[in-house]
Amino acid sequence: MTKCVRGFLVVAALGTACAGDGGTGPGGNPTTIMTRAEPSGEGQVGGPSRALLDPLRVRVSRGATPVAGQAVTWSVVTGGGSVLANDAVTDQDGVASAVWILGPNEGTNTVTAASAGVNGSPVTFTATAIDPPSAVTITVTNNAFQPSSVLVAVGGTVTFDWPASARQHSIIPIVGSIPNVPIPLKDGPRSDQFTFTVAGKYDFFCSNHGTPTGGGMAGRITVQ
Repeated sequence: MTKCVRGFLVVAALGTACAGDGGTGPGGNPTTIMTRAEPSGEGQVGGPSRALLDPLRVRVSRGATPVAGQAVTWSVVTGGGSVLANDAVTDQDGVASAVWILGPNEGTNTVTAASAGVNGSPVTFTATAIDPPSAVTITVTNNAFQPSSVLVAVGGTVTFDWPASARQHSIIPIVGSIPNVPIPLKDGPRSDQFTFTVAGKYDFFCSNHGTPTGGGMAGRITVQ
């Protein structure tokens, strides 16, 4: 009887140690996980057969600790095009990145980043290929820029349109970006137009509903 009781206690103790380990592997060791590394490059818009402006980025970590030297394989899944790995393995921050060249046709493109034996692998990225138009309109309303990400050709124009119902929205460039001058908080109806003569990415936000880091009411204009 005594032995059985002791045996039961030992088993119960082991069960307690294993239960609720919360994302750890055997023996309580943290699990190795792959996730997108912000800014990740997810959801970009670009011209067919052109490289996206932001690299794709993933992070591999074990608990809170970055995992360096982890092999990462990048693969095109749909849309054609190619992906060029900046890093075949993760760096000291656990991050690996790649440049994505979209396929030759308009539409959705997808790429995966994979690493053997890592939870969360593969990580999927999506992008949209469209021919850059010469003019686009962004509606400033409902605490959002609609659409929040647009593509325009070099020399093209972007019109920001406040409908009559829009209240207290601004367009503030993030450092190094266009519009050239901030538009302070305004009510609709209102319309402002900008011409973009230099290729690049131009990020902006609303000071009332967004953040300078691109959170909340924020947007991007990609010029190609």
